[in-house]
Amino acid sequence: MSKLSNEYADVIFIDDMPKSVLAAIVVSLISCGGDWLDTPENILAIRSRIAFEWQSLYMCGVVPQKPRGKMTEFLRDELVEVQG
Repeated sequence: MSKLSNEYADVIFIDDMPKSVLAAIVVSLISCGGDWLDTPENILAIRSRIAFEWQSLYMCGVVPQKPRGKMTEFLRDELVEVQG
């Protein structure tokens, strides 16, 4: 495992795929083919799910990178909501 590769990335030939294509695939899969992109609330829910998946993959040792940037805001907001 490295910052550029992991066991999951190897499955999908990540070296041959632009990041924008990968992002489109992820959003399409998580949003039922884009059907759930109709409201701001659904978009926030999708971003939150992506942040939590990244956190889970990091904690399980699948990826070495911690969630960062705007992704950490989603993790903090959800933690406050769960504890609140």
